[in-house]
Amino acid sequence: MLRILVVVAAAVLSGCAGFFPQSAQVTPQRPTFSSNTATTAEGTLELEAGGAIDPGDSIDTPLVAKWGTGPGTELFAGWSPLQYLERPGPDGLGVSDLVLGTRHRFIEAGDGTPSMAVQLATKLPSGDSSEGLSTDQIDFNLAAILTQTFGSLEATVYYNAGFLGQGVGDPNLQHTLALAAGLPINDRIGVFGELTGIIEHERSLEEYYFIGGATYSSEPGVMFDLGARIGLNDDAADFALLFGFTTNFGPASSWGGGE
Repeated sequence: MLRILVVVAAAVLSGCAGFFPQSAQVTPQRPTFSSNTATTAEGTLELEAGGAIDPGDSIDTPLVAKWGTGPGTELFAGWSPLQYLERPGPDGLGVSDLVLGTRHRFIEAGDGTPSMAVQLATKLPSGDSSEGLSTDQIDFNLAAILTQTFGSLEATVYYNAGFLGQGVGDPNLQHTLALAAGLPINDRIGVFGELTGIIEHERSLEEYYFIGGATYSSEPGVMFDLGARIGLNDDAADFALLFGFTTNFGPASSWGGGE
């Protein structure tokens, strides 16, 4: 039943996107752990929506709204309206924590040199800890991003330092390092892959993942994605099916077909 709800929700959101005249190239940052240095076109609103299904273990429905505030800067807010977690006793069901952040590209790509960006994000507890969906703590994240193109191939190096559990003593430090690449096959279809390591020494946690998949762009302002996340070690979750889309709604003045 929950899987059907996830698919229906994604279909409804995709249909609603047709109400808005797409006016800018999308800059999808899903479904990988990393982000690249691209930012939402200035003055436009972009939405990322999708699902992640780990059979028998969890379901997630991440939504991210992004607003381009400048040529190389965006604000974003992320939230999941439905999360399901299988666990001993009653399974967890509810909404996720809220993530607020910004990404700023401070160096543009040059002749043989990468573009560079920083990303700041804060996780605020809005989920239910009794359902296993929140830590009831505030987390801060600071990421450094480099993106370089090699012909048609785009490669990204991403490092995030997560300070988990602010306000409850010394926070845990979590390191996330990802290497990602994307390659267009033609004007509409592309493929992507990512290797990620997540290390948290305080909990002796090490998770390693591979994410791979394909994208389809029906027009410049809409891109669909389908992929899989595969755990590479015992600490990592085994497998998840990933699917979703990114759409740019254009500037607010154009919503609903107005000029």
